[in-house]
Amino acid sequence: MSAVATGPAINGWRSTPLKAEVTLKNGKAYNAKDWKKEGYPIIRIQNLKNPLAEFNYFQGDPETEVPIRSGDLVFSWSGSKGTSFGPHVWRGKLGVLNQHIFKVEMNPDSQLGQDFLYYALRFLTSVIEDKAYGLAALVHVRKGDLESTPIPLPPLPEQKKIAHILSTVQRAIEAQERIIQTTTELKKALMHKLFTEGLHNEPQKQTGIGPVPKSWEVKPLIDTVEFIDYGVSQAIPKKPTPEGVKIVSTADIDKQGNLLYWKVRRIVVPAKTANRLVLKDGDL
Repeated sequence: MSAVATGPAINGWRSTPLKAEVTLKNGKAYNAKDWKKEGYPIIRIQNLKNPLAEFNYFQGDPETEVPIRSGDLVFSWSGSKGTSFGPHVWRGKLGVLNQHIFKVEMNPDSQLGQDFLYYALRFLTSVIEDKAYGLAALVHVRKGDLESTPIPLPPLPEQKKIAHILSTVQRAIEAQERIIQTTTELKKALMHKLFTEGLHNEPQKQTGIGPVPKSWEVKPLIDTVEFIDYGVSQAIPKKPTPEGVKIVSTADIDKQGNLLYWKVRRIVVPAKTANRLVLKDGDL
């Protein structure tokens, strides 16, 4: 793979190959016989995606491995597009790095600030993914290809300002996500209470779906709705088309059940099918 193009320079910025500014150290391979129940956490790709993911542990001197400390920059060079693949900043305690992840160490004479480099790599991740190898979703990039990636190199004071602005926005996003997570958990707990205890503190009865208030009926879903339909079983064109009707797929709905209107595409289907499956305001 050739060097990844970053586009024209901005305000006279230079670019530099990543290799000129950093050293990439690959994590080590740990198998089941190396895993312990306590010790130093083995930082795997799932731990970068989800801080709550379970750890396996290493017992030994972390300095003989690839040690990772809070604030260190890493790059997952093998993973899923849009989630695990790309740069991450480790915020946990001292651990050791697993395979398929590079530790990104700034060279002593580097002209890049680490915070700016993190955001620059995030900006370039989709470009790097497009040039990587692998399946449609799971990709990997070779060390030499990543090292040859051109990185924008503005003056250091400008790097610091850019990193400060982006980190401020990132902190605000993370705070909002924590609020959403807390609200989601509260909603789940409230739904469980209401659907098992109801509103009147009445006795419960056991059913096929678990305990419910004694006065409630439990019926098959089909007996409570007008109809259920599978929808269109047809490939949606990858390239947007102005023809046909809008179609809602699972890719257009987030985990909270919200419809992502800006992602909805179009598909050509018979008029009879479109009329049968048309979605109206309030439809479930």
